[in-house]
This record gives sequence, C-alpha cells and structure tokens, in this order.
Amino acid sequence: MAEQTAAISTSVEMYLKEAYRLSQEQGIITTTSLAKALGVRPASVTGMLRKLVDRGLVRHERYGKIHLTDEGSAVAGTLLRRHYLCTRLLTDVLGMDPATAAERAKFLEHAVDEEVEKRLAFLLGSCRELFGENMSRRPLTMHRPGALFRGDKAAAREVPSK
Repeated sequence: MAEQTAAISTSVEMYLKEAYRLSQEQGIITTTSLAKALGVRPASVTGMLRKLVDRGLVRHERYGKIHLTDEGSAVAGTLLRRHYLCTRLLTDVLGMDPATAAERAKFLEHAVDEEVEKRLAFLLGSCRELFGENMSRRPLTMHRPGALFRGDKAAAREVPSK
C-alpha cells in the first residue's frame, strides 16, 4: 500500500481524498459535486475519472455516480490519516492555529511516507479517535505520552521500522 501510494500523483491523491469526503458527507459522489469541491471544471474531473477507473481506484457510471473501490478507499484513508497527523504536528508541536494548520497539512500529507507516518503516530498518538476503526488499516498505537517531549531518545528508537 505504501509503495502504491508513493506511485500515485498528488492530483490523484487529492481527487481520491475529496471523493471520500463527499461520499461520507453526501452519500453520493457526482462529477459536478467533485468538480465543485475541488474548484475545477467538470471536464477536468471527467478526464481524471478515466485515469482513476483505469487504475482500479474508482467505478464510474456514465453520467452518474462515482464509487471508490476498496483500493481507492484505502488510498484515501491513508491520506486522511496523514493529513490528521500533519495537522496535529502543526498544532500540538509547532503551536499553529487549527485552521492554518489544516490548510498547510493539505500540502504536507503528500510528502509523508509510511516511515514518517509511523513516527508521527508515535509522537502524537493514534488518529483512531478521529476516524474510528474503519479508517485504520493498522493500529497506530505506538505512543508513549510525552516520551519525546521529555527528551527520551531511547523512545524515538523504539518506533518500529518497516
């Protein structure tokens, strides 16, 4: 999964994440709703949908609904976790206000790989409280509260590597 996510472009990731958000908020995803949410023309969405269908990330009924496949949902879930962890890093560690942090995290989430995700989860704790079990493809419970803030370098080495 991590290798697949790394091979996916930032624009594909943005489409998948926004499609997931729309499916959760509105129950259905259409070309028009996705275009509006992303601030692009419906024709741009149609072009991207062809790529997403070819990669097996979405199913699209012509002139109809868009459905994320299991693989598309998994990629979106990974991005949502990474977005949340980046937001937490910016607010909890760097002291940014939540709105600014969430906006900046939209860019940072695409640069986070599996190793960085694990380390952020270790530092900040699990993101399950926000997304619930359905968004966790693996437990992110490597957190020992305050260990890194106390300067415990041994705790940093405890973070499991791949």
